[in-house]
Amino acid sequence: MEDRGETAVLEVVVSGIFELHAELEKTQKEIIVTKNTLAILFPYLRAQVTMMTSQPDVEPVVIPAININLLLQNLE
Repeated sequence: MEDRGETAVLEVVVSGIFELHAELEKTQKEIIVTKNTLAILFPYLRAQVTMMTSQPDVEPVVIPAININLLLQNLE
């Protein structure tokens, strides 16, 4: 693909429905909500971005795999 000097903006929103068991402790629930749900949904976001940008004459955007838990741990 030749560089045409064009810029594209892609805004992607991903959502999921999760169920937490009532017997979990508050700290366990917080970890699940803040870390695990992101780690579960991120591969779907990556796949959607690649699929949406894999059109003719467009080089697909491939977001690398990221260890979400490690990333969030480093941000703390």
